[in-house]
Amino acid sequence: MSYSNNAAASDTGVNTLGQQTGNGMARRAAVQVLQQPAASTSVVEYHSEGRLVIIGTGSEAVAVASELVDELAAVAIVDPQVDARRPELDDRIAYIHAGIDRIEGHLGDFHIHLRDKGAQRLELGPLLGRSWPRIDLVLDLSPTPWLEAEILPPGYFATRGDSARVAQLSEELPGMIGEFEKPRYFRYEPGICAHDRNQCTACTRCIDACPTGAIRSIGEQIEVDPYLCQGGGTCAAVCPSGAIQYVYPGLADTLSRIRQLLKQYYQAGGESARVVFFEQAQRETLYQQLAGLEENLIPVALDELGAIDMTIMLNTLAFGAQQVIIAIGEQTAPLIDGTLREQQALAKAFLDGLGDMAERIVIVPQQQLSEVEACAGDETRPPAATYASFDDKRNMLHFALEHLYRHAAKKPETLSLPARAPFGEVQVNAGACTLCMACTGVCPVGALLAGNEQPQLKFIEHNCVQCGLCEQTCPESAITRRQRYVFDNEARRARRVLHEELPFYCIECGKPFATRKMIEHMRDKLTGHWMFDNDRALRRLSMCEDCRIADMWQEEQRV
Repeated sequence: MSYSNNAAASDTGVNTLGQQTGNGMARRAAVQVLQQPAASTSVVEYHSEGRLVIIGTGSEAVAVASELVDELAAVAIVDPQVDARRPELDDRIAYIHAGIDRIEGHLGDFHIHLRDKGAQRLELGPLLGRSWPRIDLVLDLSPTPWLEAEILPPGYFATRGDSARVAQLSEELPGMIGEFEKPRYFRYEPGICAHDRNQCTACTRCIDACPTGAIRSIGEQIEVDPYLCQGGGTCAAVCPSGAIQYVYPGLADTLSRIRQLLKQYYQAGGESARVVFFEQAQRETLYQQLAGLEENLIPVALDELGAIDMTIMLNTLAFGAQQVIIAIGEQTAPLIDGTLREQQALAKAFLDGLGDMAERIVIVPQQQLSEVEACAGDETRPPAATYASFDDKRNMLHFALEHLYRHAAKKPETLSLPARAPFGEVQVNAGACTLCMACTGVCPVGALLAGNEQPQLKFIEHNCVQCGLCEQTCPESAITRRQRYVFDNEARRARRVLHEELPFYCIECGKPFATRKMIEHMRDKLTGHWMFDNDRALRRLSMCEDCRIADMWQEEQRV
């Protein structure tokens, strides 16, 4: 997500909107905030020497290759129709008949794995010889791209049978030589990642939501390929703990701009601000649409809509917006669209519970923007919040909810939430729980805690992200989760005891080291086991670790 730094372009866009009312003049003053440059981030660099592989068959592939062979460093054709006849073509163009097994990589470093008639798997690069140290570019002429990602990697161009697209790319590909860079869009904090613990996978939301396929599991953590990542933002939107964050710009910068934008709008005399988020690439067409609509519609251009989550939605309302409108472009990837609607549903669950109107957050195709109806006027809008912004997704969401709750028509103590909401409580079946504390060992956010010297399981609801690791790890299946939100800040942050039992004291030294239920459970399970087939071995189950070791040593000495 980023804002345009081109002041001239912004001024031109604002001028096309008109200033026929006080709202129009206030809007012009407000959008000047967006001309300030966003916070910078590190970059990812690509290098291309112009070695192109064309995936296609017949005369079309040959014609494109013949047109580009003089413009690029090297050109090869891979014809997946392995039984087709080899055409006559320029000796400089490599031609290979082979099925395609898979394609990996990105601009400057593609790997194409082939499958020949004998089902043998080979990599294309070595087959092309020393003049091909790497494959820089891929032009896929197939009706359906061989790569399945919703957003294809940089350097991979798919035509999907569109002849006009083929002609356009034939002109553009010679320019894909040299050094290229893009922002590094994300930051990852594995310490609070809820993906996996002890080979128990719980959360795969970022992997499932990534439209580029840039995220994969590497055991207890995830790994993001910065070369494949194109800043869709959905990973950060769905992450329950904030382990993966969108940083172009960061959350603090984004929310600070929105707060300043709305503050400027109202100070300039504007009323009932309606913030319209849209993709930067759609600026020209959206400004043309806004020219004939109400002048309280304030455009905010973003590189990617997918980074908008309920934190941004609800904070925008808390900072004074009467309505949040997300204008979806025609090229928006389905995974981004689905993520936005899931986040909208979560935000609306809060608004409905507080007695607010569902129309305050709207997702609409950009061409239907004129059909969005305004909700109630300024008389129902709470005063604008003035708190500062931080790069802490969950706490910023708590700030917004606290502000909206303070001025809400309804004030419930707790609110039930949809199944994938990242807030809620953990419930424990006291009859099944043995206080083994496996759950505390896997909790990534410190929501489940052991009692210091007491056999207790404690819980801090404020920290819980409802990832499910505790539920899946519990050997007794004693844990269940319930999605909800507790509005009282002290109650939400309080440590409460979920389960406790009487301690079991070592039969030798008297030290408490377990619970009675745990020892009874161990005896029941291990009675009859070959390692505990005598009374002395079974008796050690009632000893602490130190006494158990001492008793085993004494027994060895007697032998």
